[in-house]
Amino acid sequence: MSNTWSKVIVAGLVGLLLYAGIFAYALHSDSFKFVEKTIKDSHNVEALVGNIQSVNLSLLCSFKEKYVNSDEFAT
Repeated sequence: MSNTWSKVIVAGLVGLLLYAGIFAYALHSDSFKFVEKTIKDSHNVEALVGNIQSVNLSLLCSFKEKYVNSDEFAT
């Protein structure tokens, strides 16, 4: 295996570990816990979508939605 491929593989593994670390940190952050509790305790959200069993982060991407005739985003 050439030296260039070794560097690419090492860089990819470092990037993967960094991403996994950030994701794990986000799942255990106070901000996420606040959002999770707020969503689960919201009667408005429950009325719209039903009983909330769990709140999770997406591993690969985030989801943002802008409502029609509104300046607010839901993420």
